Amino acid sequence: GGAGRRCVEPGGWPTSGDRVGSVTAPREEKALRSRTTAFRTKSGSLITTLYSASLIEADGQPCVLAAILDITAQRLAEDALRESEAEARERSAFLQTLIESSPMGILVGGPDHLVTLRNSAFERLFHYSPAEAIGRDPDDLIGIPDSPEATDFSRQVMGGQSVHATTIRRRKDGSRIHVEVHATPLFSGGTLI
Repeated sequence: GGAGRRCVEPGGWPTSGDRVGSVTAPREEKALRSRTTAFRTKSGSLITTLYSASLIEADGQPCVLAAILDITAQRLAEDALRESEAEARERSAFLQTLIESSPMGILVGGPDHLVTLRNSAFERLFHYSPAEAIGRDPDDLIGIPDSPEATDFSRQVMGGQSVHATTIRRRKDGSRIHVEVHATPLFSGGTLI
């Protein structure tokens, strides 16, 4: 602005206390660095800024040199991201609860066909602890030795097909159990996950 104008008119501060604090702080501390401060625009809306100020001398007169950076859009984006992350955590907790409370034994494998998640019902059915199941190939865990059926089913699922069959699988102790198998590939953006 021109000579004699304030960098922020009194109406630009949300409260008179904000204005007084931002003017007196540089005098007391000699500098104020990147303080998050609200300002009111000419239209009356509030914006979020980073406000820095330092005390200088100009023509022998003490002056406050201030820099104001509008970070309203950045702050709104950060708030939206936090809300999105909170919603994702809630969805994840809900899905985890859903999987864990299912009476059906559930295994989730990654694109490498190794187990990434299993529920308690799977442990009750097959007697494998989480440490024994995670990172293992399910065909090695519960498939019948010398039978190609489990690997055939896995090949179909990894190829994008769903499998539904009544068959026999093996528990940790080697005993056999009759099961109904539902295996479904999951895709995200066209990629098998």
